[in-house]
Amino acid sequence: MPIRSPTASRALRGHQGECVRQELALQYLRETRVPLSQIADILGYPEQSAFTRSCKRWFGQTPSSFRREPTC
Repeated sequence: MPIRSPTASRALRGHQGECVRQELALQYLRETRVPLSQIADILGYPEQSAFTRSCKRWFGQTPSSFRREPTC
């Protein structure tokens, strides 16, 4: 389980941080069954709804829908 710290939270801010969050979200959604609320917390979102909005912007769908899609 990743450890959250103030340093990690600062690193996830800004454009580069947004790219890191997106890549981590992809990894968690594709490769784990970690609950969405916990992924949101790990990635530093104050609420799951904020994480869901980011996923819709990045992937064009909710995290739940993204998880249900088959992968190649």
